[in-house]
Amino acid sequence: VKSEPGLGSRFTVTMPFANTIQTALPLPAENLLHGLHCLVLVGERGMGADIANYLRPEGMVVELASDITAARRWIKEHPQEMCIVIGDTVDRDLALGELQQHQPGVETNHSFVAIGRGKRRRARIDAKGVVVVDGNLLTRSALLRTVAVAAGRASVPEREIMPGESKVPRAPK
Repeated sequence: VKSEPGLGSRFTVTMPFANTIQTALPLPAENLLHGLHCLVLVGERGMGADIANYLRPEGMVVELASDITAARRWIKEHPQEMCIVIGDTVDRDLALGELQQHQPGVETNHSFVAIGRGKRRRARIDAKGVVVVDGNLLTRSALLRTVAVAAGRASVPEREIMPGESKVPRAPK
């Protein structure tokens, strides 16, 4: 401790900590997305650049489309590509209706991810076969897993227990 009148005190504390960084980080998982092509459809204020920045380091080829017309053009030019991500600022039902329509003379093999709003952090498949994930607090790992599920490279995680919900199923009445 060093102390001088009118200047205050200065002290140094040394605390030994075990190096936990090596054990805390998980081992890198197999890259399920490398080489996958993806179109990100975003609205005017969308988070498309952020989504692209999450996907590109995984070796994905990512294109951005600002509207349905540009997305349809991409689908026509890339009929065998795999994944289309619909951002949260786009009218999801309108976009899906337009983009899932069969185009004469074009065979496609596209899957869809829709980013919505809500509390769920895990991917789920809706009635139309679209993989849905909530964008509130969407982490990079959750987005990557969701795209892998849509592309058929990963399975849907087990049902997520929501806050306030019991883990024990209720007995039938």
